[in-house]
Amino acid sequence: MGTGIDSFTDPQNVGALYPFPGIEVVLAVVGILLWLGWHVHQTRIENQEYARAIELYRRVGTARALGKDGTEWLPSEEEFAAEAEAKDRTGSG
Repeated sequence: MGTGIDSFTDPQNVGALYPFPGIEVVLAVVGILLWLGWHVHQTRIENQEYARAIELYRRVGTARALGKDGTEWLPSEEEFAAEAEAKDRTGSG
């Protein structure tokens, strides 16, 4: 198996020595489009996470949500509903 090149005395006549020459621009455009698509996708995911965090902070308060123990100890949705109902009955809030 050889390259088909007998001599390097005339480098002007030697073409590309790698596969698929000429598609560099196409591959660069595809790479840039994939990169931009990833950024759009990542931004959407981060915005969803941000919205969920804001909702949590509004429900339980920032101090409780960012407490030293994390959010594992936070009450469930049912406990939140019962707590809100109890506040409504007593008129405190």
